[in-house]
Amino acid sequence: MKLFKQINYYFDTDDFFYYRNNWSCKLRDVSNKTFFILKQETKKELNRREADEYQLEISTEEKDKFVLFGVLPNNVQDLISKLYLKKDIRFLGCLQTNRYCYEMNEFTIFLDENIYLEKKDYEVEIEMLNNNSKVSIPSWLKQILVGESKSKYRRFTDLFTNGKRGDLIRVQVSGIVKNSQDEVLFIRKNKPSSSIHNKLIPPGGHVEFGETPDKAVIREVQEETGLIMVNPILTGIVTFISKEKMEQSVCLFYKGEGEGDLHKKEMHLDSMWVSLEKLESEQDVPIYHKEIIFNSISEEKVSYLTISDEERKL
Repeated sequence: MKLFKQINYYFDTDDFFYYRNNWSCKLRDVSNKTFFILKQETKKELNRREADEYQLEISTEEKDKFVLFGVLPNNVQDLISKLYLKKDIRFLGCLQTNRYCYEMNEFTIFLDENIYLEKKDYEVEIEMLNNNSKVSIPSWLKQILVGESKSKYRRFTDLFTNGKRGDLIRVQVSGIVKNSQDEVLFIRKNKPSSSIHNKLIPPGGHVEFGETPDKAVIREVQEETGLIMVNPILTGIVTFISKEKMEQSVCLFYKGEGEGDLHKKEMHLDSMWVSLEKLESEQDVPIYHKEIIFNSISEEKVSYLTISDEERKL
């Protein structure tokens, strides 16, 4: 048996952008070296998590500035910009892992003892020595592995927020931009891990700390489409409540005109115009978005909707 020790320093934004988008953002100390690691879970099956992972080595001085003052090393800034992620991250806390390694004939068993936020838990991982080999896993080990397991980061963050995701009511904005040809601006995110994969929705996102909603919608529309939204006017308020996930968010819809030309600004995201004539029959636009859009055009007053998990899927 071998014992390895490592420490993870976890980071996220004030609105937990990385958590919400299945990313983990961390520094890891291993064998007197420090690595910046970005990982996104892309597929989840019974006992298997697949992920895209990016790793950069940083110096001790860069680590100290990162943890203590939130100063990102240049190579880290470049990576985050390349992936179109948020840079305003802050230090949340540490998770220490004592990894016990048991080497078998055809595979290696790792038993992790994790210590964080005055809590201790355990997890087991198996690493095949030959990916093509067929190994008979002992029955006692199968019993341990049965069931779905959250990543270390998600367990840490759930405990960090006291497990009450509903206590973090997020504020979002969405821009309804209409042009002179009676067309409305939409985006489509081609990302299977996203809850809006292949759906047509107006551009938008989360309000950042210190930002007003009207400034946020101008920023989000420009970041996602290249257009500059002019004179945004509040036209709808939608409350999303997920009792299953214990999460709640409020989205403020603004209407306005757009200046400039459409440009592809983010990876896995396309922007396009859809005519009002075709909007009613467009299957990829959620029903509640259609209601808000048509209300914004035909009425002067602000419309209000409350959307449940089931209604959000329609």
